[in-house]
Amino acid sequence: MPTPLPMPSVGMLRELSDRHVLDQLMAAATMTRAEIAASTGLSKPTVSDSVRRLVADGLIVESGRRPTGRTGRLGQYYKLADDVGV
Repeated sequence: MPTPLPMPSVGMLRELSDRHVLDQLMAAATMTRAEIAASTGLSKPTVSDSVRRLVADGLIVESGRRPTGRTGRLGQYYKLADDVGV
């Protein structure tokens, strides 16, 4: 009988989420958290946590607000930090 695979750790899942966010920003240059969530299938809270970690690590930076003609919270754009090699 095959040995069951170990459960992934929380740290491993965070690293995978962070990687998905970075991959999206490499492909699209700038995106909001909502856009990243929609394109990756990750939940908005998961994307927000990843963005917070990546900003703290200096890998991504805020790059302006999304202009909107509607009411509500403005989306913050994020991009790779200038000193991050792609």
